[in-house]
Amino acid sequence: MHVKEVTTNLWSVVLPGETTDEWDKLMEQWHNPYYLHNFFSERVSYLRYFKLDVEQAIRAVIDECYQIEDIILEGRFAQDFFFQPLDKEQKEIIEFQLNKGKLAHLDRPSLLRLYAIKLPEDVYILTGGAIKLTRKMQEAENTNSELIKMKKCRDIFRQNNIL
Repeated sequence: MHVKEVTTNLWSVVLPGETTDEWDKLMEQWHNPYYLHNFFSERVSYLRYFKLDVEQAIRAVIDECYQIEDIILEGRFAQDFFFQPLDKEQKEIIEFQLNKGKLAHLDRPSLLRLYAIKLPEDVYILTGGAIKLTRKMQEAENTNSELIKMKKCRDIFRQNNIL
């Protein structure tokens, strides 16, 4: 496993055996209407909470993705408080803190999440992301696998003094 720079304060994991980092994978998926159509078609019942049909959800994800790209690539994510601790109860900053990034200024709950490990000096290591349709990450396979991956990355970084 290694990391690739996205911006000065955001790095992205490249998982073992892969050549594409997590940031590039997510941007490709979240801009791809065919991928999104398949994803939402398999989860239509979850969209009721958001009051969206499949086509509206596709447009919402693509729009959110563009907004996230702007925030990240312009380096505004620290100032915009984009990343927050994954555990809402956690108030103090801890080493290798697990974080989620989402848009907060929408007129509906954000569909997209970025998952990252926070390092000193407001540097984040992106471990992945997901379209989040459930209240808790453990309630859906796609978000639960991201939680597991984020924890594994954190443990590898700690054990090997990578960061």
